[in-house]
Amino acid sequence: MALHWEEARVIVTCGDMRKMGEVPDDAIVLTLKPEEVGEPETIEAVRNLVLDRTIEQRHQVLSDIYELGGSMPDPVIEKSEDDSPEAAEAERALLESLKEREDEVDDELDDERDWAARSPLAEGGLWLGGDGGRGVRIFISHVEELVVHN
Repeated sequence: MALHWEEARVIVTCGDMRKMGEVPDDAIVLTLKPEEVGEPETIEAVRNLVLDRTIEQRHQVLSDIYELGGSMPDPVIEKSEDDSPEAAEAERALLESLKEREDEVDDELDDERDWAARSPLAEGGLWLGGDGGRGVRIFISHVEELVVHN
């Protein structure tokens, strides 16, 4: 099983990445340990990455035609015969946590916030590991393959 946000070109798996099969060339694949899916930093980092790449894609493809939204799209759940029950359960838990976090953020947003005005990930970067100004700031413009170990 893997969570695949097609529009954002982001795939998250807690299983063996080698058993995933075909992956789009422009996709970012995150491989998480099952114990990492409950960490608030992980949930926020996945959410930010999916939102940033979704918004960037909407800017490129639909610009003035489509009203840009700040809601996180639902992933396509990809199942495989090689999925371990632990990996599948961890991915379900991550999806549930992301949905809960999205509900919290929706409640916090006010009318002044405009997601369309956010700079794309390539310009503004993505903060991992803490609040803005702390942690690691990542800028992504184009990657063939990105592997991050912590």
